[in-house]
Amino acid sequence: GKFAALCRIYSGQIKVGQRVKILGSAYPADLEDVTFNTITAIHVPTHNSNEERVKLSYRSLDEIGAGNVVILHGVDATITQSATIVGWLNSNSSSEFDDDEDTEEQCVFRPLRFTPAVVKLSIEPLRPAELPKMVHGLRSVLKCYPGSHLVVHDTGEHCIYGTGEVYLDTLMQFLRQYSDVEIKVAEPTVALRESVAGTSVMGIVGETPNKRNKITITSSQLEAPITNALTLYQLPKKEEKIPGHFMQEFGWDLLSSRSIWAFDYERGSLLLDDTIPDFDDVTSKENFAAAKPSIVQGFRWASKEGPLCEEPLHGCKVKLLDAVLAPSSIHRSSGQIIPTIRRTIHASMLLANPTLLEPVNKLYITAPTSIVDSLSPLLTKRRGFMTGDSPVGASTYSVVTAYVPVMDMFGLETDIRMFSQGQAMVHSLFEYWNEVPGDPLDSSIVLHPLEPSPVQCLAREFLVKTRRRKGLNEEVSIDKYLDEEMKRQLLLAQRSGMDEGDIDMEDGEML
Repeated sequence: GKFAALCRIYSGQIKVGQRVKILGSAYPADLEDVTFNTITAIHVPTHNSNEERVKLSYRSLDEIGAGNVVILHGVDATITQSATIVGWLNSNSSSEFDDDEDTEEQCVFRPLRFTPAVVKLSIEPLRPAELPKMVHGLRSVLKCYPGSHLVVHDTGEHCIYGTGEVYLDTLMQFLRQYSDVEIKVAEPTVALRESVAGTSVMGIVGETPNKRNKITITSSQLEAPITNALTLYQLPKKEEKIPGHFMQEFGWDLLSSRSIWAFDYERGSLLLDDTIPDFDDVTSKENFAAAKPSIVQGFRWASKEGPLCEEPLHGCKVKLLDAVLAPSSIHRSSGQIIPTIRRTIHASMLLANPTLLEPVNKLYITAPTSIVDSLSPLLTKRRGFMTGDSPVGASTYSVVTAYVPVMDMFGLETDIRMFSQGQAMVHSLFEYWNEVPGDPLDSSIVLHPLEPSPVQCLAREFLVKTRRRKGLNEEVSIDKYLDEEMKRQLLLAQRSGMDEGDIDMEDGEML
């Protein structure tokens, strides 16, 4: 049950008893992903060779320098996939947060990338008293499966995200053996993403609870090349090179490229500052700059949980159009700005034709050439399709390439093996996010239990079932995101749009 961290030292010296700062894989996007620990032991892998075999052993050291690959003990408690370990400047102080020099943003190594975990499994112990034991086992097991992660919802639901059925089945078997706890497992589900297909019909004005700050925001769909570059971490590391990269690669103008405030690499979204500054009012500019960290934090919070079914966002571009801030820093604190930004972004998304996205896997099916054409019906009834096949040299087999939504992949491998009498083998991996057919906010759709829904009703079905599972109200209402003044403006905008439509119809009839 003990773990250690395998590290490479790039600069400086490290010694036993040294206090270090551990920057997690979510830093600096999540400034709270920082912990402090003390190195308890340092081991260097060595080997003793003879004529028969090579035996691996470890040598303990008190201090070691840059360029070495070492095993560190005492720092693994908060590391799940990867992390950056830096020396703590104020290691002799009694407090971890009283050194101003150490609070500066540190440079981190790019986190390791794994196949997105899109299959979700909800678990709970058979005996509630064994919940702490199960959680301890989960944290240890997830370190052995870096492609998975754990999410604990506000309702207390523990969800494990993995890459597929077999992956999660192996993980659960290991968890039962390691923790020695009887675990109840729910039916596996698929992780969704929320996005928008248009632009907000109007700027949404969000007012802070103290009525002293007003912020106007719109949401729109982010271009696909930019979304792919964000999720693949293909942007320059240095901030000063980002505007030039956007101008050359994506055709943005200079003003828009310099207005980028924040990225959400994992969810492929960004925040733009589209306000018109008042160069004569120096105080407003300083207040706006001071509120930037809170605005960015509110954007990251909003991108973690969308307004439809509290799933992460994907491919959204959020624009900050205007900001009227209080002159006193007390009245524009983080507690006022962050929840207001989140609420306003969600309201602007609901007015920009919100959509649900589902993961699609790419399949490589190795099967006898004689049954390749017969595989197409198996894929079609699961909303999949074949893109081609290529023969395997010096054999009677072919490799079929196909795409199938993950939502309909449960049991597909078993069906293919039974159809081919065990001669076919399926390999799948995540490929892209695809829009779910239908309107998720169409409340006129009637869902019948134990009956498959038509294709154009899938978005509504996914929304309702996801919200039921999370204990949310089935209907998504924009009223809880808007104040009374904003509701009246929205109602007037909708009425004016209807009146213009009637006038255009009358003009057409006259013509």
